[in-house]
Amino acid sequence: SYDYRGGWRYSGSVNKDALLSLIRTVEAMDLTPYTKESVDLLRSALSAAKEAAADENATQKQVDDAYAALENAVNGLEKTEQVGPEVPDTDDNNALPIVAAVLFAMLAVTGCAVYVVRKRRS
Repeated sequence: SYDYRGGWRYSGSVNKDALLSLIRTVEAMDLTPYTKESVDLLRSALSAAKEAAADENATQKQVDDAYAALENAVNGLEKTEQVGPEVPDTDDNNALPIVAAVLFAMLAVTGCAVYVVRKRRS
């Protein structure tokens, strides 16, 4: 059963430790990167697992089955496809004439500067 003061606990000879630990792990998971369908399945399995954990009359088989179902749902989580901004398709060869023109302009400016400096000295 769920004790609001101390969290989940179990009674009797049925061991719910593994199930309770998995429930806590799933509750702490960030589900945003997963598909809605796989998250819905996980939430359904989590709900069933919580019911089994809270059931004071649950058998060990019911607890184990709830654990297996929740574990399968976790393993079945599917990531959503990352849809980011479109990157324009660039062709690197288009940049070559621009680079050549810039280098030529820099060379011309440098040549002019050298000419002006020599002209002033003489």
